[in-house]
Amino acid sequence: MTDNILLIENLVKDFKKRKGTKRVLDNLSFFVRSGSIVGFVGPNGAGKTTTIKSVLDLIRPTSGQIHIFGKDNFQKEVKSKIGYMPEKDVFYEEMYPLEYLVYLGTLSGMDKEEAKEISLEWMKTMGIDTALDTKIKNFSSGMKKKIFFIQAVLHDPSLIILDEPTANLDPLAQEQLLFFMKSLAQRGSTILVSSHNIEELEKIVDYVVVINRGKLILDSPLEKLREESNKGIEVNVNNSALAAQILLNYRTQIIDKDTLIVDALPNEKNNILKLLIEYGLEIRSISTRKQSLWNIILEILKENE
Repeated sequence: MTDNILLIENLVKDFKKRKGTKRVLDNLSFFVRSGSIVGFVGPNGAGKTTTIKSVLDLIRPTSGQIHIFGKDNFQKEVKSKIGYMPEKDVFYEEMYPLEYLVYLGTLSGMDKEEAKEISLEWMKTMGIDTALDTKIKNFSSGMKKKIFFIQAVLHDPSLIILDEPTANLDPLAQEQLLFFMKSLAQRGSTILVSSHNIEELEKIVDYVVVINRGKLILDSPLEKLREESNKGIEVNVNNSALAAQILLNYRTQIIDKDTLIVDALPNEKNNILKLLIEYGLEIRSISTRKQSLWNIILEILKENE
């Protein structure tokens, strides 16, 4: 099996409008590595949903190619290995949860008894096994979200695509779902997750793909992105104004009487520390100033406006 579970090459999607054609995907290319969790990020209208629907063969691109497991994405054998959780849930609401899950499991090629057994295990794990006798129409939005997650992973797919999976979940349920996603990846599943909750993605993803206006803006391992985006060294000292004078060869920003930010690379930390100590200043702490993934992505999007 190829190391790249999902390969998107030069994807273009044009939609016909009354006043011409609107290009939603503009030569978009990226790949998803086997066993990874990839955060798929972008502002509203960036083309994320169109990309996902193209991957799932729900819509056909104007041009470009999509390969999953080294094969064309529209092949039936490929589709059976994909689990999908859309942003908006649509149920047969008169069905009971186990009945619904078993039905979808058999559609994915599972034996009925196997689908029932695994569905019950997942419902128990996610704390909704007490609702077996409750119709889905009477479920809370959070409970529906859990059922939708279970149907996406029930048949043990190799590629799992999740669109805003934790929306409408309480904080505890969000953490629970993130744990399951991480566990599935550790067991060999590959996950592409689209979400506006960047703080949440930062806890689990290995790679970050950012698109805007249908174009690829960023495709990077999370750790590399953090390393390249950590800007400045934060120094807590007994006299920040004096420290700024000592560090005249650097651009500095005084935050308060005890703290300043030095515009320097992480590997210059020891030189700064040595210089301040030589002048008799009391260094309370010195550390690389780390940016959150949210701020990193926000800066990248602003740069590409």
